Amino acid sequence: MISHPAKIRCLLAALLMLVAVPVPSVSAAEPTWFSKASIGWFPHWGLGTGRPADRVEGSNYVYRNAEEFERAAETAGWSADRMVNVAKRMRASYITIASLHSRLGYVKIWPSGVPGSVATKRDFLGELIAAADRQGIKVVVYITGDPLWWNDNRNDQQAPPPAWLPYGDTGWLDVRGYQAYKGDPSIDIRRRVDWKRHYAKDVIDEIITRYPKVAGFWFDGWGASGAEGQAAVEVFNHIHSRLPGAVTIKNNGSGVAVEGEDVPAMEDCASCLDRKEPDYDITTQHATGPYRFESAFETLGWWYRHSDTAAWTPQQYAFHLKKPIVSIANGWVPGWGIGNDMSGGLPPAPEGMVAQMDKYMSWASESLVGVRGGGYAFGGFDPGYWNDGAYGVTTFRGRNTHYLHVLTPPSGKQLVVPDSGYDVLFVRDLKTGRFLPFKQANGKLTVDVPSWDGALTEASTVLKVQTFRNRALPTTGWPASAAVDGDYNTVFRSADSAFTVDMAQARKVAGLRVVQPEESKITASTRIKDYTLSASSDGVTWTQVAAGQLANQRGSQTISFDPVSTRYLRLSVGSLQNGAAGKIALAEVKAIAPRC
Repeated sequence: MISHPAKIRCLLAALLMLVAVPVPSVSAAEPTWFSKASIGWFPHWGLGTGRPADRVEGSNYVYRNAEEFERAAETAGWSADRMVNVAKRMRASYITIASLHSRLGYVKIWPSGVPGSVATKRDFLGELIAAADRQGIKVVVYITGDPLWWNDNRNDQQAPPPAWLPYGDTGWLDVRGYQAYKGDPSIDIRRRVDWKRHYAKDVIDEIITRYPKVAGFWFDGWGASGAEGQAAVEVFNHIHSRLPGAVTIKNNGSGVAVEGEDVPAMEDCASCLDRKEPDYDITTQHATGPYRFESAFETLGWWYRHSDTAAWTPQQYAFHLKKPIVSIANGWVPGWGIGNDMSGGLPPAPEGMVAQMDKYMSWASESLVGVRGGGYAFGGFDPGYWNDGAYGVTTFRGRNTHYLHVLTPPSGKQLVVPDSGYDVLFVRDLKTGRFLPFKQANGKLTVDVPSWDGALTEASTVLKVQTFRNRALPTTGWPASAAVDGDYNTVFRSADSAFTVDMAQARKVAGLRVVQPEESKITASTRIKDYTLSASSDGVTWTQVAAGQLANQRGSQTISFDPVSTRYLRLSVGSLQNGAAGKIALAEVKAIAPRC
């Protein structure tokens, strides 16, 4: 038993830690509305929306022009409110509407005064922005940077376009009409730089003028270097000068940002795939984060596919619903590509998925909306590989309310996770509200869970964990190091295979929480594999307190050991996940005090 005075000292130490632990900085100023976004819906809706059997002459298009597209939408009873309702059921904060797309006929879904590509007479975009605004949802407009599909044959730019395309020998693009509009015959919007510098800029200007409530623009195929990169800089800065609250989101698979780019988006697509573990954890393939990036991914295709209209099983839906969960928990905003039909609603399979998402979020939204991802710059429980085959991610709000999302359940009825330095008050099943038996010992939290149905048939089993203190020691006064300075953006790097924590004086510790920078994909991981951890009171004589392997995963990992009183801890790396010898890179290290 701990004596009464010892308990008082322990509680006082806990209070001091609550007020003394600094909140690390993460990034520069973020766009206001996007920094609060939870989920984005990314529908692709244009001249390719429809049944494969109705495609024109074996092409990817269902409609030859804007008139046919508009007539089909009105026949189907298109409604902006119907689209907004889909977003609401997904709990989406914004809709990115992709119609001005290189494979959707470059259609402008508003009555445009800028020639260059087809435009509708009905103001679909204006109706959507107004309907979304009434529900507090933002609308972002997709802007392609790729005019190379002008002749519907990107691989052979010299091939003549199909005769049915609207602008004759210039295919989908009204090159001569735009030249006349600009009074400059040298501009050819089939060239990528001319498209970006001139046509895209004019279209954006028209949108900003007509729809001042537009929330931003999503840029695809916009290069980061050379003349294309300079054109992107010009357009992005122009947007900010005209509409300061607008957000510029750029597909940034290269990882190279340009001036004026507010939000990098990382696309998960068939041609972009790297091996992922587990398969639903789409962000494991990206070597960036966690910041307020967008993770753009598709389910059932970016746009409507009649080839898959049958509803799926709950288990199939559950697998795909795990993707937005891991995105949010990894500090990203999921931009979810689910294509709508011509009515603005969804075909059966996507409708079933959104219905299941709506049902799941009716009880789980508190764990995913308005939260931070756990295991990164701000703290939280360690995500990743847990006991007996389990895999999960974590989120939290405030200092003491945490959520464990069990995505792949363990083989038994117990979940064992690192306690990550948190002392636990109670654990509840978020869906049922039932209090669950738990115990804490040796740096682990063990919870008895009666059922994993949520993870198997809904999306995740969510455990709400209420804590009353964080035992991570404040680093104020410790000798300076990039890994203990409270700034997640600074990284300690060394060609040597060891990192030493100097805690300035002897302290009682029982764990080390390690956060490595997200610099590598799972397949070529430079994360730590084999390690030893040693303690020393004088920095000369060392005693090993732990040894083992860290998992090849994103986020924090906590090494627990029997409590010791020491001034120094030294983490030595034996090997990396890719088999290389142990270099070391650490974004954050926290020493963990023992439980009282």
